[in-house]
Amino acid sequence: MREKVLELVERHCATLRFEADALADAFRHVETSRDPQALTALIAAAHKLKGSSGSIGFKQISDQAQIIEHLAKDSEKRQLSSPEMDQWHKGQAELQSLIAKITPHQSSLYTRFL
Repeated sequence: MREKVLELVERHCATLRFEADALADAFRHVETSRDPQALTALIAAAHKLKGSSGSIGFKQISDQAQIIEHLAKDSEKRQLSSPEMDQWHKGQAELQSLIAKITPHQSSLYTRFL
């Protein structure tokens, strides 16, 4: 079981990079098109990233994805204020940075099974 858990976390690190790319693409599409379907895709990508990262023990990534998800949901209902838009952009940049530097050892699940 130990080996399977460690392998799962290692595989998730690779998957995170693909999910981060999908989220960045969705974010750019929302910014350039204001298409409601693009916003729906962004919310779904952030939600998926939040849940999968939280389950695997990457709390910081999960927390950043949650911020993006909540701001995206708020933007469905109303126009975001400038500080909220700044938070959204900073959250996206921070999330991309965290994922770019991700290692299995940052996962609380991974460290439990070492």
